[in-house]
Amino acid sequence: MVEKLLARATSPTQYDLDDISWSTENGLQSPTRKFFFDYLLRFKGEWSDADILDIGCGTGWLMHLLKENGAKSVEGIEPSHKNVAYAGDNGFKIYHSDLDSFSEDKRYDLLISVMTFGHIDDLNTAFEKMARLVRDNGGVQLIVPAYDYFKRERDGCKVEFEELDPEEYVVQVTREQGTIAEIVRKVEVYERAAKRVGLAVEDSIPMVPTDSLMRDSPRHAAFKGQPITYLVRLRK
Repeated sequence: MVEKLLARATSPTQYDLDDISWSTENGLQSPTRKFFFDYLLRFKGEWSDADILDIGCGTGWLMHLLKENGAKSVEGIEPSHKNVAYAGDNGFKIYHSDLDSFSEDKRYDLLISVMTFGHIDDLNTAFEKMARLVRDNGGVQLIVPAYDYFKRERDGCKVEFEELDPEEYVVQVTREQGTIAEIVRKVEVYERAAKRVGLAVEDSIPMVPTDSLMRDSPRHAAFKGQPITYLVRLRK
């Protein structure tokens, strides 16, 4: 069971499977996307006149918002054929690639990744790659799953998980949009991976449900005051 879940979680083509689709989630019409963006928006000063790379950009929903809020340029990496096709010609450059295969010809002021690192098995290699892609004094902003939250049953979701080690497990969640498997790690695992490659940890912010999230997605009200994700902010 654990091998099957892990294989799905780390497959670059997971989002191309028939049992998942994000086509019903457009921009900030999704309560969870709005939740993610509201936390990122607290640091919009870092976007001003910045060249930004969105790692695991999906359908490109965040790219428009970054540009509208001051970014100089925004590019994305996305391994899913389905997501890239759904993004279509959205006016932004989306590289059909995973992080490991992505070219290092360009450097960026800021790297942003929303719920992508749960699909990356080799964190050390991924963080080494990010350290090379970000410019000196540049930043990294990662939204990652909260360790305790993703184990818990919640309304409208079927949750299955298998432990990998004391700080990691692989989970599969089935909900209306489909089935997603990912690796969930304690936030300290990401902090250690960053420090190993010379990225300083500025902070790891627990992202507790906002009033708007609990209003628009009532199932999240059961987790009021409890982090469901973390925003990890790094600096080179």
